[in-house]
Amino acid sequence: MLKIKRNKEKEVSSAILVYKKEKVDKKLKKMKSIKELLRK
Repeated sequence: MLKIKRNKEKEVSSAILVYKKEKVDKKLKKMKSIKELLRK
């Protein structure tokens, strides 16, 4: 029982990390495209 719970927590935390990383990547891409627009 405990092992399953541990795995679940790991899954959740890794899902959160992936979500955060994707959010940051999107932000960076947005900033990059804005910079390129400003350059034109």
